[in-house]
Amino acid sequence: MSERIFIATFSIIKIAEDLVKRQSHFHPVVAEPAGLHAGVQRWNDLISSRNFLYLALQTKIGQKLKIALVTPSWPGIGHANGITTSVVNLVDGLEALGHEVTIIPLSPAQEPDPRCIDLPLARNATILERVTERLDLADPTHIRYAESIAAAGRIAIEQRQIDVLIMEETQGWAAIVQKMLPVPVIVTLHGPWFLQTALEDYKTTRHDVRRLKREATAFRTCAGMTVPSRDVLDKTVAQVPSVVDKRIVLHNSIQLKDAVDQAALTDKQRRSILFVGRNDRRKGADVLLEGFTTLVEGGDDVHLTFVGPDPGMEQPDGSTLSITQVLGALPEKVQDRISYLGLQSKEQIDTLRHQHGVTVIASRYETFPYVVLEALASGSATISAAGGGPKEIIRDSETGLLIPVEDSGALAAAVRRILADPALAASLGQAGRTDIETRFSPRAIAQQLVTFAEDVRAGFRS
Repeated sequence: MSERIFIATFSIIKIAEDLVKRQSHFHPVVAEPAGLHAGVQRWNDLISSRNFLYLALQTKIGQKLKIALVTPSWPGIGHANGITTSVVNLVDGLEALGHEVTIIPLSPAQEPDPRCIDLPLARNATILERVTERLDLADPTHIRYAESIAAAGRIAIEQRQIDVLIMEETQGWAAIVQKMLPVPVIVTLHGPWFLQTALEDYKTTRHDVRRLKREATAFRTCAGMTVPSRDVLDKTVAQVPSVVDKRIVLHNSIQLKDAVDQAALTDKQRRSILFVGRNDRRKGADVLLEGFTTLVEGGDDVHLTFVGPDPGMEQPDGSTLSITQVLGALPEKVQDRISYLGLQSKEQIDTLRHQHGVTVIASRYETFPYVVLEALASGSATISAAGGGPKEIIRDSETGLLIPVEDSGALAAAVRRILADPALAASLGQAGRTDIETRFSPRAIAQQLVTFAEDVRAGFRS
């Protein structure tokens, strides 16, 4: 017993020394708003207080983690945002496992939540920053914004003793936040800018080039990195030299939804297709409509409900066509079978799933799309183009049907296959829902994150 006590005491002393070393390198440069304690003084107070021993004991003995998560909004009520949805589900999973969660929303919380820490106001721009920004030589706004995130992170360290902070890759803010905080920052790649610019196929601007550099810096300098799909991870490693060694594929998670009852659908509902996505090339709206036209002109008794915003369908000459123009160009008998509902809330989309026999995703590329996860979680018979993440979600012909990208003929054939076989539709829906519960539940994904975060912490040196 005495040997164990000696080892534990020695370990605590070593951890104490490490924390002191960390705080000696901590030089906050963010100007905090009036009323907030200065970061350095509060951190020194923390080190010299009883909380210091508490932190050391927690680190060694393996108590539950205290994790801060940065999110675009909270709690994501109403219209969907993939990053916010992923954070909401992670919070559910982490708390189910007994871990303590702090939430840092980048916009004011939509409702009061004691777990939230508001983002402090950014400092005023210096004269030099104003000049360089006006001349398009730099993007100091993003530096100041990252400093505000770091200030919120310091509050989380001081008041809640967080062990790790997790945030998105957007604009490379994470690199600055990691530099300013004495705890590990794990950057999560929801859609890195190098991938977005390649997919949109447009000429990069100076802003794009600087953003690409900032994000690449974050991928190299943060303590760890999670990526929702193997495809995105492979592309990132190929694109950015010297990506941080500690990195894993961590899929987005989702709660099960009420199951679609295929047997309860009317004949028209069973032959109805639901599409949730923008009217643009990225989401494959043009491929969807080509495939649907093939079905109708081939004599199939089908209907289509189109849900999503209308940024405009890109044309070769750089112009865009509105959804009204796109649908107006279709044969009249095809138009008559399409209902365009525009943007809908998550709750409205959930209701629509229970009124359609098939969900179709026609995107040219997706990182790890919630539109697929949500369809499967609802037990909807799902057809998806295999560009990117969907092929890591769907087990072809078992939990859904995968089709080649940009293949309207394959899309039409897959719809016909499901409509001709109600038993297949029911089987795919049931298997997809079961697979979601097994592989993508918030609790399962949260446990993977915790294991990774503990590994990152073990090797972290500020």
